[in-house]
Amino acid sequence: RCCVEREAKGEGREAKGEGRSEIDAQIVEDRPERVVIQLTNHDLPMVNRQSPIVNRLLLRDACYPGWVARIDGVETPIRCADILFREIDLPPTAKEVIFTYEPRSVQFGLIISGIGLFIWLTLLAKLANAHVKSN
Repeated sequence: RCCVEREAKGEGREAKGEGRSEIDAQIVEDRPERVVIQLTNHDLPMVNRQSPIVNRLLLRDACYPGWVARIDGVETPIRCADILFREIDLPPTAKEVIFTYEPRSVQFGLIISGIGLFIWLTLLAKLANAHVKSN
């Protein structure tokens, strides 16, 4: 369901001469709104930060708006790979990737609901106050 691929910088997806990466990816938590992936880099002592090779993590889950990816706690952009799947670039020292579903529509809905509740309570208080004054 997830894999790490290597690609030479500046080359297209078709020109991968490097194939599979030396980074193993293992899903350790898989819930509908959260996926946690642990990464193990087997050539970590030999990491060359100037290397023309880019590691990409491909998660074979639907690429749908609202997903956020964090690599070792730092948010990173998600691309749609092959139209359907989520893909991110991995730095050579990455240890953990967390995908969480945080759609803005839910945040927007909570704000609108809060405003509606505030207006409703305000009108209810005014109505109760007017009823007390009339008695």
